[in-house]
Amino acid sequence: MGEVGGCAKSKVPNDAINEVTPASSDVPSSCAATEDSSVHSGGRPEGSKAAKKRKNDDVSISDLIKGQHDLLEISRNKQRVFQSFTDDIVMSKDLSNMDDKTREYFLAKRKLAMKRLKFD
Repeated sequence: MGEVGGCAKSKVPNDAINEVTPASSDVPSSCAATEDSSVHSGGRPEGSKAAKKRKNDDVSISDLIKGQHDLLEISRNKQRVFQSFTDDIVMSKDLSNMDDKTREYFLAKRKLAMKRLKFD
């Protein structure tokens, strides 16, 4: 006949096989050992196209993660630059012509700006 799943079939009639041979679950198969190593959850061996696709998917996911880390770093840098810009504006305000409440507000903002400057 031919090969099925990599194992050769003999040309013995079905009746003779059933009488002579025990059930297939009782007999260990040499082909079963080789198939188990390459068979995945679907019961079929993974093809080269599927393996390449899975490899490319893994690479793509790692590239996406790296890209997200890069975007996060860029966002943090933008936030630091903007905070520095606003601190510069607060520090350059002339407090002499302000009323007491406004002056108190800007003095508190200046203290925060100085704390940030010391920690950065």
